[in-house]
Amino acid sequence: MAFRRRTAVLSVVALLSGLVAATGAGAGPVPGATAGPVPGATAAGTADPSLAALVQPQAALPGPLPADPPAALEGAVTAMAAHVGIDLHPAAAIRAAHLNPGLTGRLALLLGLLQDCQKITDQLLAHLPAPPGEMLLRNIDPGPIPEAPALRACAARVEAGGLETENFLRSVPAEGSRLDLWPVLRVDPIGTDDTVGPDYMLSVDAGGNDTYLNNAGGNLIDVRAEPKGLAKGCSNPAYDLAAGRCVISEALLIDVAGNDTYGQMEAPVGGVDGLCTDDLLVRRVVTGGAGAWGVGVLIDGGGDDTYIGKSLSLGAGHFGGTGVLLDQGGNDHYTAIRLSEGFGTLGGTGVLHDAGGNDTYSYYLPGPKYPGVPDHSLGAGCALDTGGVCDGVSRWILGCGFLCGVGILVDDAGDDTYESAPPAKHEPGASGIIRDTGSMGFGDGGGFGIFIDGAGHDTYRGMPGRANGATVTPNDKSQGFFHDSGGGAAAEAADPMADNPVPDNSVADGGFVTAWFTHYIPEKIRVARGSTPQFFNPDLYGGPFGGKRHTITEVRNLHFDPPGPPRFDVSVDFGKVAPLTGVEKLKPGAYDFICRVHPFMKGKLIVE
Repeated sequence: MAFRRRTAVLSVVALLSGLVAATGAGAGPVPGATAGPVPGATAAGTADPSLAALVQPQAALPGPLPADPPAALEGAVTAMAAHVGIDLHPAAAIRAAHLNPGLTGRLALLLGLLQDCQKITDQLLAHLPAPPGEMLLRNIDPGPIPEAPALRACAARVEAGGLETENFLRSVPAEGSRLDLWPVLRVDPIGTDDTVGPDYMLSVDAGGNDTYLNNAGGNLIDVRAEPKGLAKGCSNPAYDLAAGRCVISEALLIDVAGNDTYGQMEAPVGGVDGLCTDDLLVRRVVTGGAGAWGVGVLIDGGGDDTYIGKSLSLGAGHFGGTGVLLDQGGNDHYTAIRLSEGFGTLGGTGVLHDAGGNDTYSYYLPGPKYPGVPDHSLGAGCALDTGGVCDGVSRWILGCGFLCGVGILVDDAGDDTYESAPPAKHEPGASGIIRDTGSMGFGDGGGFGIFIDGAGHDTYRGMPGRANGATVTPNDKSQGFFHDSGGGAAAEAADPMADNPVPDNSVADGGFVTAWFTHYIPEKIRVARGSTPQFFNPDLYGGPFGGKRHTITEVRNLHFDPPGPPRFDVSVDFGKVAPLTGVEKLKPGAYDFICRVHPFMKGKLIVE
């Protein structure tokens, strides 16, 4: 997989989530709510490397291939099926499929990884004060979720193993026949055009133009449907988990190639979303690389793909879980109602990473059944929320975090179009708390959102301040980070010491300036006299030379200032944050600065 070196560095801003939350910058926790664990931080308060590993994965197996691949796969399938109450005897089917031994061994290892994640999920569920469905229905505060970092790390290992398996399938001739061991394992080693209806924990497809009507890498599995039937899954976890309509498992989907479709628009079910709307929608939640209380990963190797979700979908993490959607190329289309496309909540982590292509990101909003009725009323439109009321507001998509969650969207390159609903005042569920909604690098309630577009001429609609070449840092409105690198020769050649063509960025007292690769973000900053901004270094590589350390060091303009030492000179190692000491003493005016380690990095500080 060819990731651009420059955007590999951009992805490391995932580390911002822990440090910004730890310093209390941006929006605070929801009043009256208990904050979960600091997103992206370990118990010691240091940045969690699993966040960077999720966004910039490296293909790797968890260990050596088993000596007897068919026996190892048989044992793994049997164990995963038993965990959800199904008695499977897969030995004969495994032998009859005649899969490549290398693929068979990899499937056993991947199922072993999912078993490891399941153990963490089981521990999380055992610590909850009530069953998950009851907690959602009664709006019970879960308190801290200490298993969230372990689930992030496990998801990173699952993603790495999935990438290695994808690379293996690309490198060997097609061999064997279809293997279907519902609900644990589905393998298409040839790459035919398939329509997949039942849910699977592990699904591996070598290619073809496929349509996934199932969980598609989401971890809420429907074990009621017959192996050849269409899974219905969780339409509303608050009710469906308690009723046994779906179970909490772990999931990984690998599709190597083809123009694929994930999700399907259908008429709403009466008594469920049919109470709110008559318009078509995706009926189920937690699909398309989504993890709730667990891990869900979707890896698509390329092609012009379509991803359709409802909520908590398309790279979404909920209740301490982690969801990842990785698309490695093609002109793709993503759409969902809300809480999707790189979204995390309640300590969960959601990542959507698209490696290239001219992509379209959007939302859809089913209309009201009874026009004119207020939100949260019968027939108000959209879909039911977990509290069982019609929630007619689209929000928190495209790199958003809420309630101590982390949501990340990274698009490496291409001329992309992003559209979200405009910000609004909204009461989540029956909380009695009115919040400002947002999208595209937006965070609230102790959550943190990150949006990075690495290159291309992009178009933005719906969210103020988002534009080609713009940067929006954490502020009193949002605990989030937005950055579009811009496109074209003019943008690349702009001199940061000259008047910056990018809009000026004000940094509040205690707000953040960052540095990575070859430039500062923002390159021209405005601060109020007497304030002290913070300097954060998320740069994993440190540019083409010089290492990971960065400085912000004043360069005196001898036309206006007498010679002397820099009035501010701060050095910060990778993953660290420090105050820009000395800035608070400066008089109003403009001050140039450079990085002493990378002198080609330049910026301008304006004190007002």
